[in-house]
Amino acid sequence: MPKPTSACQVSLYLSALLAALIVVCLIPASAQETRGGFGGSTLDRSGAAVPNAKVTATNVATNVSISTTSDAQGNYTIAFLLPGAYTLSASATGFKTVQTGNIEVRIHDRLQIDLTLEVGDITEKVQVTAQAPLLETANANLGQVIESRMISELPIPHGSPITLIYLTPGVVNPYPGGMAYQDPLNLNATTTRTNISGAPLGTTDWTVDGVPNTQTSNADFGVGMSNSPPADIVEEFKLETAFDASFGHTSGTVVNLVLKSGTNQVHGSGYLFLREPDWDANDFFANAAKQPRADFYSDRW
Repeated sequence: MPKPTSACQVSLYLSALLAALIVVCLIPASAQETRGGFGGSTLDRSGAAVPNAKVTATNVATNVSISTTSDAQGNYTIAFLLPGAYTLSASATGFKTVQTGNIEVRIHDRLQIDLTLEVGDITEKVQVTAQAPLLETANANLGQVIESRMISELPIPHGSPITLIYLTPGVVNPYPGGMAYQDPLNLNATTTRTNISGAPLGTTDWTVDGVPNTQTSNADFGVGMSNSPPADIVEEFKLETAFDASFGHTSGTVVNLVLKSGTNQVHGSGYLFLREPDWDANDFFANAAKQPRADFYSDRW
């Protein structure tokens, strides 16, 4: 826009600038997809396609079901599934209903499962219990999932499950001596000190349920995690070192964290993390240097 030279032009200039700002503010914030899904084919015993078969995925914990119908080639897709265990069933006129056992869907999984139907009455059911381990073949994303059992059963400093990223190959903390996560008041800032697969410090993109969780104001290097949810509300998280164009905010690594969505059973929990010096053994290197045990105390609840 040309430089304004009169009061009228100044007014028009400011109006145009305000309109542009409003348009920018109305653009929805982008989120990264963390939900998973199934895809595959419905087939008969000879391997021929079974079109118009009803395929249903049911969440074991909540009993919520999502259904679709296979197309003329017998292909089906069920998307946008929250991480968790699912049963998968298929039914069609002239065939028995087939149902799989529990299938674990994890963050950003696209699981390819073909369902074979047998000729018979639709009210009859064939239960499939034995399956080969499922491999992610629908996308090129590479990474490791830290699942809910690991979060609940492994020791976690100060109750932050994100410290378990060090279970992933290629993840190191070069400052100072790799013990920066021992500081409960500096936990989020220390995520910028993490070196993953050789990427520069502070180049990790953090999300919670696909929503950006990255900040710079409390970072030591580059960008880091903004908020660390307590372990009890985290379902799982995935550290992806290779990812597609949907993750375009970083040249380093993406850490997708998913919160628990609840179940049909009423339950609750409470926690207290306490580090008492009298309960701690001395550090191996401190013993080697003949240094006494440090007087470190911390609690979090």
